[in-house]
Amino acid sequence: IFVEILILIAVAVYGRLFYVESLIETEVLVGLLLFAMGYQNSLTATITNNVVKTTHLTGLFTDLGISLSMWSEKQNRTNPLLRQKLQLQSTIAGTYFLGGLLGGYIYAVSGFAVFFFVALLMFMPVVYDLFIIIQFRIRHGGLSSFLSPWMRKRRLADGRQAR
Repeated sequence: IFVEILILIAVAVYGRLFYVESLIETEVLVGLLLFAMGYQNSLTATITNNVVKTTHLTGLFTDLGISLSMWSEKQNRTNPLLRQKLQLQSTIAGTYFLGGLLGGYIYAVSGFAVFFFVALLMFMPVVYDLFIIIQFRIRHGGLSSFLSPWMRKRRLADGRQAR
């Protein structure tokens, strides 16, 4: 996720400060954004065991069509797994369109600054995860267990023996 955040910040900075709308610049910026999208898609696909792919509408609509055709059969309408799958696929499709409309509008209003906002949104789960990790380590081992890796390195650097 840090790679994506760095790419978005780089695009935002370059776009706001240096972009003169040349063909080569446009191609490089689009290439960076496409790389970030592919990277994000592979990350999401890996985490969800290939259940969710976040940047490919063709595959999503193929899967949604298959699920809808299965749901059209009366015996499948009460299948909770199929219902969950349809809800997930419909939610992803809906957020694609909503995100496209909203993103287009925000870009029209703010230009390249939108990429700072997106990078900030992507960083929020990282901060949340760090908060949860810190809270867990403090709760289950006290502050010393949270600080122990740093304390151990410091003792070794000072010539004292680590516990």
